[in-house]
Amino acid sequence: DISVERVKDVYEESWRAGCFVKGTPVYTRDGVKSIEDIETGDRVFDHEGNLSTVDETFELQSEGRKHVTLNITGYEDLSATAEHPVLVASYDDDKEKYGWRERSKSLDWKKIDNVQPGDHIVIPKFEMETDPVSSIGLLDFIEEENVIVEEDEVYPSRPLPWKESVITKCPNSTGVKYEIEVDQDFCKFVGWFVAEGHFMERSIRMNFHLDEEEIANELAEIIEDKFGVSSKIFKMENENGSSLRLKTSSRLLRDFMKSLVGEGSHNKHLPEFFTELSARNLETLVNAHYNGDAGVSVSDRLIEELSLARHILQHRVYRKNNSDNTSRVKLNESENFSSGKPLENYTAYRVRSKESEWKRSKVYNLSVEESDSYLVRGFAVHNCKGCTIYRQGSRSGVLTD
Repeated sequence: DISVERVKDVYEESWRAGCFVKGTPVYTRDGVKSIEDIETGDRVFDHEGNLSTVDETFELQSEGRKHVTLNITGYEDLSATAEHPVLVASYDDDKEKYGWRERSKSLDWKKIDNVQPGDHIVIPKFEMETDPVSSIGLLDFIEEENVIVEEDEVYPSRPLPWKESVITKCPNSTGVKYEIEVDQDFCKFVGWFVAEGHFMERSIRMNFHLDEEEIANELAEIIEDKFGVSSKIFKMENENGSSLRLKTSSRLLRDFMKSLVGEGSHNKHLPEFFTELSARNLETLVNAHYNGDAGVSVSDRLIEELSLARHILQHRVYRKNNSDNTSRVKLNESENFSSGKPLENYTAYRVRSKESEWKRSKVYNLSVEESDSYLVRGFAVHNCKGCTIYRQGSRSGVLTD
């Protein structure tokens, strides 16, 4: 008998050969991380949509390698070195017999270099969080040394001018609730803020069209209920016409929201616990962002996280890069299944075309306990082991050369 350990030693170099370049997004328990930032012990989603633990990471120095890019219909491209296996769905082409939804199919691991235009690569359906987050603490997101806690509220603080060793509340400051309930209202506010919010020195602001007065009033009520802080809504006039502005004056709320969702349009992201939300709250969050910004953003991280969120909700996802350097992610409601074809436990996306080039670059790979697989942009990829002997249950089929 040949042990897995012996085979791993023999094929060590080929096992590490299939990799991804820096910045490649991997779907994890904590949202989306670049592959070079993944650490041993991180929990990543695998090819069955379950969470598995990373037991080793690999970094290979720059050398000439063949890199393959698959251009995907209705989705973002997938790129890897030529040897890396991806999970591919094969279909029977008898449309009269099977129709679009019920065509016979099989799943196989193929080297990305052997995937051809017309093939379908897959994204799994995800397991929902069984113990969703129901509340968060304000002090988990802001610096404690800058605040004073009184009963169930947090206040900004400062040293007394005449005795710096004594810390007191800032005069005329407004307290913010210590514990924040995470429910549909909270998620609606956060989703809208990611879309429309921005920061000032001591406040947060959100802008709306004149016909969005109802949602502005609703969000003001949510802010007061969840954080204990009142807001003002007023009409703005500028060269682009009239609009509404919702302003909430609170340094603590500003600091909390900066930590929660990031500052600046290129740095916006979902809360780090979004994968731990209930299905109802997660759907409220992504729908609120869509209502505010139609799923459009210049933040690469946010686009990947919105995609992950919708995949967790088992949506068929459509993605598009726009000419103005923005990207869009939305629910695909089209009956054209060339983009996001439903399978039993997966969604299959058609490879439109394939490109390849030789280049020198540092590349990265992961080893994942049990499943030996992880998700890149949502697509199921496998460790590249250069052989067909593998851990028990880690592949549903052998690697197709």
